[in-house]
Amino acid sequence: MHRGVQEFIEWIRKNSGFSRLSLNPGATTAAFSQIETLIGAPLPQDLRFVLSHYNGGSLPSGQLMGIGGRDPNAIEAVLAILAERAAKPISDPDLLLPFFRTDEGSVLAFDRSAAPISDTWPIVDYSSESGVSRLVFRTFDGWCRFCVADWNAQDFREPFTLEKYLNRGLRHVAIEPDVSIAHATVAHALRRLGKPEKALQSYLRAGRCVPSQPWCDWEALKLAALLGNHRKAIEAATRLCARAPEKRWGERETTPAIVADVLGIIADQGPNRVNVQASDKSAANSPIKPSAPEGPARTVLSVPDEPARGRKPVLMDDLAVVVTLHRYSPERLLNRELLLRFFDQLSEQCGTQGERARVNSIRKAVFSGEPLPATLPINPTAVPKVQNKEQWWEALKQAYRSGEVRDDDLLLDPVYRELGSEHDFAEILSIYRSF
Repeated sequence: MHRGVQEFIEWIRKNSGFSRLSLNPGATTAAFSQIETLIGAPLPQDLRFVLSHYNGGSLPSGQLMGIGGRDPNAIEAVLAILAERAAKPISDPDLLLPFFRTDEGSVLAFDRSAAPISDTWPIVDYSSESGVSRLVFRTFDGWCRFCVADWNAQDFREPFTLEKYLNRGLRHVAIEPDVSIAHATVAHALRRLGKPEKALQSYLRAGRCVPSQPWCDWEALKLAALLGNHRKAIEAATRLCARAPEKRWGERETTPAIVADVLGIIADQGPNRVNVQASDKSAANSPIKPSAPEGPARTVLSVPDEPARGRKPVLMDDLAVVVTLHRYSPERLLNRELLLRFFDQLSEQCGTQGERARVNSIRKAVFSGEPLPATLPINPTAVPKVQNKEQWWEALKQAYRSGEVRDDDLLLDPVYRELGSEHDFAEILSIYRSF
């Protein structure tokens, strides 16, 4: 038997007086035979082991389902409900096999469709309201280990806080680091704690898992764009722009055109470059002065020139070179071939001609140097422009803190772009926001 399952049973034995802990005696051989005949397959050995000791009952974090009874929380009763909703027989191998109801109301179940052998079935969290299920544990042993770690935690009995939410996610990651939702939980907590760089890293880790939560790369791309980290933006965009059915785009919670808008913003932030302009006037008479810069850094240098054929040598003081330096960190290096591929992939996945035309117009602007089309805000502007920009900036921060303004708005609402050119949106992303 797996170590986590043994620790689970041992913890229950040692903590019989723990809050809400009330379990039934073990299931009978007849009950096991009945349920396995019903589903047409043997139960996972780890679940069988737990039910042979405790046939359902109350645990500190929810309700363990038993077998062979008429309890509405019995596996057979919940299984019948799932079968009716899915219009499938209970023995259908694609039907989930429930075993636990969480305090939040969702059901933990084995995904029988994922593998032919019951001992390798992963565990999903099934929402009765939405009918959506998501992978939460690779193994039943992993779930048992997480339960024990969670129940032993100092903050388990404390009221729910953002910090408690983060700690729970970190425990999940420590036990099963290849589960996407574990990293997504950590990322969401870090984001609300005002730690956008760390949140970005966790979203990317979630996106690398297989299967991944489909919306994690969209969240990562938005954060990377707001933070100006092009390397991480490219990683997120590589997965996000990959061809996928329309249903997958709904799960990503975005559209190809909106992703194209964000890629346009990233491209507009610019790679490393040096612009050089030559003038036959002296530095003193150069029409472009250092006192009126147009870029991040500008200077005028006088340089010597070799005589061209049929021309007189040009004296040092008679030739000026205007050098405009655009300084960006290595994180802002863009691969234009990759960017072109992203736009092509997005264009092919547009649902309407209008959406495809928008993606193509953004691509044209990016590669021709023309101005980008104005971004299309997802929500109405919550903080309209005011004359005093410092007051406007403070109002925007307050709106972000209260939830009236979100990352999507900071990135895509053209009204806020004016503030973004003078202030660092990372300051807003660093605001602590409780649930």
